[in-house]
Amino acid sequence: MADDAPKPQLEAPGDLDTDSGISYRDALKSSDTSTVVQDKEMQSNPPAVEEEEPAQASAAKETNTEPNPSTIEESEPAPTATEATTEPTPLNAVESDASSTSKETTTELGKIAKQIIPHILNLYNSCPSATDFDAIYAPNATFEDPLMQAHGVAQIKSAFYAMPKVFLDSSVLKYTVKEEQTAPKSGEICVDNLQQYKLLQLGPVGYFITMQSLIKLKVEGGKVVRHEDLWGGYRLWNRHTVRVPLVGRMAETVRRGSMLLTHVLMGFGKDHKTLDKPRDASVRLMVS
Repeated sequence: MADDAPKPQLEAPGDLDTDSGISYRDALKSSDTSTVVQDKEMQSNPPAVEEEEPAQASAAKETNTEPNPSTIEESEPAPTATEATTEPTPLNAVESDASSTSKETTTELGKIAKQIIPHILNLYNSCPSATDFDAIYAPNATFEDPLMQAHGVAQIKSAFYAMPKVFLDSSVLKYTVKEEQTAPKSGEICVDNLQQYKLLQLGPVGYFITMQSLIKLKVEGGKVVRHEDLWGGYRLWNRHTVRVPLVGRMAETVRRGSMLLTHVLMGFGKDHKTLDKPRDASVRLMVS
């Protein structure tokens, strides 16, 4: 009974397709032929491959692209170097017109120094006058150097009028000025001075001494109230500057006595007429 059942018939490769009327073998051959044709076309005409540009080249292109002038608004040109820079600060702070309080006080002291220094130079050049003392000192001013200690303008006059009596000539060779402001129209003016004194004249030969000194001027209210002349920049000996106060008192007493003797000899502050200094043509023998 089982052997009598009909067996399914397999469709052979060469059998026809009932729907399309094309055999399987013919369809396979046609597909193989189309594949070979496509391969030959690919080999003869390969597709164009877009080459990737390096990142630097693309960035350069983006940088070098010209902008569209219609889309960019016109802007003001950048300022040149001359326009952008501000005005330079004056080199001399004394002459500058500053708005701050510290600079204003410095300017005031600088103006006072400019008024005082020419008169100070007249004193040290051995050609003082009454106008110089009036322009420099306050009525209660003091002057002190290693030889003298003067109290009051009259004694200061005697000290400087005595210089032409002691030295044949004296002159300022070089000087520098510094100011230190402490209050309006007050402070300290320091003059670093290179001084030359003529001691002796023997025929065409002159004997000179060159000495460095530091002139300290204490200013209050636009006038000098204390004048110190430190020879070689060394401090003066007194009871406050030496270790043994007795030695300092002795030094003060010697300077005070020297000043009183000079004050008597010079007529108690009498104004002396000084002449214009002639040019010295003698041969210089320097002693420093």
